[in-house]
Amino acid sequence: MILAADFGTSALKAALIDRDGRIAALTRVPLETKGGIFADVRTWTDAMCRASVTLRKQTGEMAQAIIVDANGPTLVPWPSLTARLWTDRRAVDESRRVSELAGQFIDASFILPKALYIRDREPELYNNTVSFFGAQDFINYALTMETVSVMPLDGLEKWYWNDTILEKLDLDASKFPPFVKMGTKIGALGCIPAANMGLLPEIPVIAGCPDFVTSIIGSGTMESGILCDRTGTSEGLNLCTGSPSADSRLMCFRHPNGKDYNLSGMISSSGSAIAKAMELLGFEADDFEGFYNLCAQAAPGSGGVVFNPYLSGERAPIWDSGAEAAFTGINSTTSRAELARSVCEGVALAVRDVLWTIGMDKVREIRVTGAPAGVDFLNQLKADVTGIRVVTIDSPEPELLGLGCIALTALGEYESLGACTSALVRTARVFEPDPDLRQTYDALYQRYKALYRATSATRA
Repeated sequence: MILAADFGTSALKAALIDRDGRIAALTRVPLETKGGIFADVRTWTDAMCRASVTLRKQTGEMAQAIIVDANGPTLVPWPSLTARLWTDRRAVDESRRVSELAGQFIDASFILPKALYIRDREPELYNNTVSFFGAQDFINYALTMETVSVMPLDGLEKWYWNDTILEKLDLDASKFPPFVKMGTKIGALGCIPAANMGLLPEIPVIAGCPDFVTSIIGSGTMESGILCDRTGTSEGLNLCTGSPSADSRLMCFRHPNGKDYNLSGMISSSGSAIAKAMELLGFEADDFEGFYNLCAQAAPGSGGVVFNPYLSGERAPIWDSGAEAAFTGINSTTSRAELARSVCEGVALAVRDVLWTIGMDKVREIRVTGAPAGVDFLNQLKADVTGIRVVTIDSPEPELLGLGCIALTALGEYESLGACTSALVRTARVFEPDPDLRQTYDALYQRYKALYRATSATRA
């Protein structure tokens, strides 16, 4: 059994996975944030222990290896116990400085702008920092006491750090742990965490990767033309393509299959925009069924209401930390259902915006993962708005399955990652686009882009 743990923004999901990719047991532990941008790392380690004990009680089985992924880019200035989550976008000025030196845009939420922010604005914390960890790197450290950072894929280094950029920024390189590759056996589980987790010490802890990579793997997005849409609080879109791209609006690096490239865009507020709409429209936080039923009462196009879902700025392809959420087209006849549907359409239009930048003709299929992937309304809406079929995965937790595939391959159960995903990943449902809605959503997309230009002009 593999203990696979996925640290999200609001919850830890963990499972015991066997060599056939079967999830033998699954648990979820809520996680708290402070002000939406901070977290106490002790809640992470406590959640890991609770999850492990729960899974063992459910199955009577004991894990023989551990692998972890986490949301990113989150920064832990260890030994401080306060993490700065990926939602922390305060380092706007630092982002500009890092971007100039790096020769490409580095968002305010990324590791280097955050570290520079701490050095310049919180010097005491910077001086006391021994290691700058990402979220998963901190968990690995807590399990093994090994100080490393996981570099999952070749070509991603430019969004992390290197000795040259650290020297240019006059950042202490000793505070940035050395990189190891995804699938590396980092070390052995220590005695104290083993006791707290109900496990035997000395079992291997394997290097996982950021959650977007596990989504790519767990959805079987391993062939050119397939795009993985990792849904959740935010959203990441990752296309497997045979050719690299020099478009600076996108992130391009080697694909997990080792031969192709990954072309990526990111949406900062997708699930969070829907959650905010639910709150403002008077829905309980867990009443998704009621909310989507309301959305379905409005006709496609939401009566002309258009929404930009930029609650926390926006990442690719516009890379605008100051981008604002906005509505247009509201009038005296606008209904509650139209407002609700426009928010979901805004999220789908943000997906289309990323795909337009990537090149719509390069994408033949979208595979969705994450909790919103279980919502038929959203899946069909994305198919209709983008004009590309949307496919779900026949696994309750594709991200955890992706972690399992990495670990099983590292342990020699499969000869390659591709062989493992071919054996274990299966698709479930297909949502085909409605051709009769193409004209509606082509026009809505133009208004979506015009709304962003208008709000940008106002800020300028």
